[in-house]
Amino acid sequence: MTVLITVQRNVNGPQFTQTLYDARVAENYPIGAKIITISATDNDGDEVRYKLIGPEEALNFFYINPLMGDISVTNPLTDSTEKQYKVI
Repeated sequence: MTVLITVQRNVNGPQFTQTLYDARVAENYPIGAKIITISATDNDGDEVRYKLIGPEEALNFFYINPLMGDISVTNPLTDSTEKQYKVI
């Protein structure tokens, strides 16, 4: 998975507030529950929006709120689910 930050203009690009976000999720994690919140700021004052980009399988299991940066589970995680996803 990749996190895409989209802004209207980009004189000064958005910056994540952390260099690394790490979250571990149990297979029985509740559907719809927030896993982690990512955050970025833009020195131009532009609105930051978030979007997950990655393998279709990853997009079937995770959702990101485009305004808040909250990442949540959308489908049950099972033994057949990939063991790790990397968000860039």
